[in-house]
Amino acid sequence: MSSENDNRLTIEQAQAQLESLLQAYDEVGERVLKELPLYVVKLEKDLPQVFSLEGDIQQIEEAFAANECSEKSIRSGEAHPVLVEVGKYMSKAVEDALERLGQVQRYVVMHTPREEDGNNFGVAVQTRFYSKVAKYVKWCDTIHEGCKGYHGMRADILRKMGLDERLEVRENFSENDRKISSSKAVKTMKDQAPMGDLLCCLARHDANHYFQLKNVMQSLISIKKRRLSNGTATTKEAAAHTQEKLDELIKRFDSVGESIVKELPSLILDLEERLPKIFTRTEDIVELEDAFAKKECSSEGIQSGKPNPVIVEANRIVTKEFDKASEKLSKLQRYVLMHVPREEDGNNFGVEVQAQFNGKLGEYLKWCDDTQDENKVYHQARAEIIRQMEFERAVEERETVCEKEDKVTKSKATKSVVNVPQLGDLLSYVARHDALQYFTLKNELQELISMYLHCYIYLKNNYEKIRWPRGKSEGMNMHMY
Repeated sequence: MSSENDNRLTIEQAQAQLESLLQAYDEVGERVLKELPLYVVKLEKDLPQVFSLEGDIQQIEEAFAANECSEKSIRSGEAHPVLVEVGKYMSKAVEDALERLGQVQRYVVMHTPREEDGNNFGVAVQTRFYSKVAKYVKWCDTIHEGCKGYHGMRADILRKMGLDERLEVRENFSENDRKISSSKAVKTMKDQAPMGDLLCCLARHDANHYFQLKNVMQSLISIKKRRLSNGTATTKEAAAHTQEKLDELIKRFDSVGESIVKELPSLILDLEERLPKIFTRTEDIVELEDAFAKKECSSEGIQSGKPNPVIVEANRIVTKEFDKASEKLSKLQRYVLMHVPREEDGNNFGVEVQAQFNGKLGEYLKWCDDTQDENKVYHQARAEIIRQMEFERAVEERETVCEKEDKVTKSKATKSVVNVPQLGDLLSYVARHDALQYFTLKNELQELISMYLHCYIYLKNNYEKIRWPRGKSEGMNMHMY
């Protein structure tokens, strides 16, 4: 009992150790803040190396469909090699960001002052910054969950293709344990009807994930961007070199943002001109449903195993436009964040306008991501409707070897479902499903035009407040200290 008391710290000793620990936390926090330029420059340098595939989302999807997402490749049982490698890098980058953000949170908490009745503007700034860091931490956790869920969703799509083969081996023996014959049967379940939609769904799933990860990496660069001195450089020359590279990067970001602002009118006019050329069907939704029911969604059209070509073509164009919009919105949001001034107690109307526009850009980005996910699910939902039509076939191939007579007998049996009472309703269902998707895609493209128009009008009316929220005299607000 006395030895336990001897080993127990006194209050003074515990206080001294805690002070030492707090000092270490403070040094870590300062170091993390000073290392941010290196982190930004490294991510920007890694971006084209990690995401080395050339082309827009539609070109990448077509390349995946021809190779990694073809029926031959998926039968190998291997995961998508490109996305596996990209996923590993992103998991490490996000985990690194989580560690840094956690250290920054702790650093901020350490410097929270005691409550006072007055002079609390700095405390409010500190609280807002802590809340922002907490949101970034939650965002990083969400990215981790999304990367994990990608493989689960991909496996579910593959499972629905029903490409499994079952091998059955039998051996017959006489009473004296002498083998008389052996047989081997391979049973293959194949439902060709939904295969086209499922292959489209898989390629779209992989292409979307590739570009989502790319956007995540660009967002990591944005949330880590700060103009700070280099904490890890051992010489003034090295620190100056890192700062010079960061300044060049910031100027490039600013130039890209300005070019997007100027590009908005042409984006609106281009989409408005192309809209009737993309959606050429003049029927209303009921007439289009009837037209699909006679051709693309007829029993013969379904059993061909090919998806509806009208929807596929429209879907490709809309997917490409939404991916382009996401990229431009991300760069525009980064441009706005670059011009956020330091917190002041007053003259904040321009800052509020700037924050409101940044929030709207965030909402538009989420809408683009949600729309891409919804359009991806279309093929999976269509395949599920088709599977209920029960057009599948069970093919069994059997090979029998007689040991005594050395004879080999081969047989093949095919079982198909003939009578499907629910077929009529399901054919009507898939025709309605396709007609609704056609008009949904058309409406989405019109909403995209409205989004660009809102950004253009808002920037036109409030450009100076967004670019110089406290007036031109302040210039670019890139200094944190």
